[in-house]
Amino acid sequence: MNTPHASPRRFALYRRWLQATIGGILALECLLSFQWGFGQVLGPRPLGPIRDWIHGCPQENSLAEWAATIILLSMFFVHGYLAMTQPCTKPPLKDRHGFGRKPAVRWETVYHHIQVATGILLVPLTFILCYTLMLSPPDPAFDDWYHRLTSLGSRLAYVMLVPLLLIHAVLGLIRLLFRWRTSNPDAPYHRSRKWVMASYTVLISGAVAIAIIRGVPGFAF
Repeated sequence: MNTPHASPRRFALYRRWLQATIGGILALECLLSFQWGFGQVLGPRPLGPIRDWIHGCPQENSLAEWAATIILLSMFFVHGYLAMTQPCTKPPLKDRHGFGRKPAVRWETVYHHIQVATGILLVPLTFILCYTLMLSPPDPAFDDWYHRLTSLGSRLAYVMLVPLLLIHAVLGLIRLLFRWRTSNPDAPYHRSRKWVMASYTVLISGAVAIAIIRGVPGFAF
């Protein structure tokens, strides 16, 4: 690693690790939340404290609710920023296979394109959902997710967002399992079992910690 490109490569490796770890934590937390109902997923309940604060609602949100909201939004923005600003370096033309012809379509390419496409679509849908939620004051008379999405736009955005979110989360977790597998020679950490186990520990413990803070049934104290 004592080459002029060692530091940029190491930085890129850490950058991809951070992006994958944050995405994995969000994906696991999403799946843990989804099994207990639609309202637990990124929607009216996690964003409730901000909406209540904007509309000056009298109900007080606990510190745990504010912490969960800030953590989820921060991780979502960091993961999205790292994914959308990821450098894409291409080899020289003479090193590209079949230059002038389209390469053969492989399942890895299709898999990658689906994951990227769902991630890109999630960005505008999430902003639309947040915008429509903040415009509509909450109605304390209803506690189910459908009535807490108080506008037609927020309901449509939420219905489109949840399937894309689940597809992106599942594809991302499957990709992590293959990329962090020590028996995979192309994995970035295939020679370091301790690094892989530490990464999985951070991922699982982070997801469970957020689920506990949010009060997801089955994890809340």
